[in-house]
Amino acid sequence: MTEIEKITKNFFQKFGLLVRRYHAGSCENLRRLTLLKHHGIDLVLDVGANKGQYAESLLENGYNGHVISFEPLSSVHNELTQKARRHTRWTVAPRCAVGAEESVIEMNITENLVSSTALKMLNTHLDGAKESRVIGTEKADLRTLNSFYDEYVKSFSSVFLKVDVQGFEREVLKGSSQLFPHLKGIEIEMSLVPLYENQDWLFQDILDEFTAQGYRLMSISPAFTDVKTGQILQCDGIFMKS
Repeated sequence: MTEIEKITKNFFQKFGLLVRRYHAGSCENLRRLTLLKHHGIDLVLDVGANKGQYAESLLENGYNGHVISFEPLSSVHNELTQKARRHTRWTVAPRCAVGAEESVIEMNITENLVSSTALKMLNTHLDGAKESRVIGTEKADLRTLNSFYDEYVKSFSSVFLKVDVQGFEREVLKGSSQLFPHLKGIEIEMSLVPLYENQDWLFQDILDEFTAQGYRLMSISPAFTDVKTGQILQCDGIFMKS
């Protein structure tokens, strides 16, 4: 956001008006913000933060709670940290991947960065997006969200977990058991077909598991579509505690 845009936004806020830049994902962003406000969310855990696009969108468009971002890639973690310094309610955790155990993991770095993953991609993924090809690797500490519970989560009552980790979602949740009493909502990427080696937790499995735990699917939007066939390969789903 430029300095002129900030001045304009602050001017209109004095009159109770919120000015947002229009873009293609604005409907999804508005739904997300409405859900967070309705459910009184005071902490968002942004797992798989990349350069901070998700957190920045929340904080600059009306979300009044706190955000903790997690990112394993050193190149984008540095940019993420710099960006978060402009917001008093945005904290960036030490560089790490998030999973089910405490260890070290090798990340596959992709050309577009956002598709970087701890898993091996299948051709289904690569055929749908050539820019997701792997161009290098990098090791990162692997931490559980449980290990951050006392420092980041314990003092909050209504927590929302966003997970964008390219097929590693179930591992993140396995290491998050302490959070669930506080967890009012989850936003998660759901594959409709296997996109990674040994990926066996797909859309219907996620829907069934969260429903059994008392969550309801509140919002859904396409996240990754095969550019050749038009088939949706992944979608983002938001689940809230019913």
